[in-house]
Amino acid sequence: MLIFITRNLRLATLTPAPEKILTPNQLKREVEKLKNVTLNVSHQSSQEILAANNVQAILARVVEQVPLVLDELEWELSSLRAYQKAREIESEKNKQTLYFLLTTVILGLCSVLLI
Repeated sequence: MLIFITRNLRLATLTPAPEKILTPNQLKREVEKLKNVTLNVSHQSSQEILAANNVQAILARVVEQVPLVLDELEWELSSLRAYQKAREIESEKNKQTLYFLLTTVILGLCSVLLI
């Protein structure tokens, strides 16, 4: 449970403004754009080329991780929905138990008053 809360806090601090949240299709297009990045090396020094290659390698690793992160977020969301459903069922059971006990007490009082 602590891990779940920690992840949610981490995600809450990293969550962009609603207008900047990408849909899954938009995210896939952005990933494809990153995959297709080509470097113009004709007028660059060797240090610039090395730095650009490092950046491209980092981007490639990030792009590879996007589907895994999406899968994990989908799993967390489904877990949260299941937990919420279980809470709703538990709440309904508690209400039914309370109504039963209240009805029993009222019927008991009525029977005592009639005797």
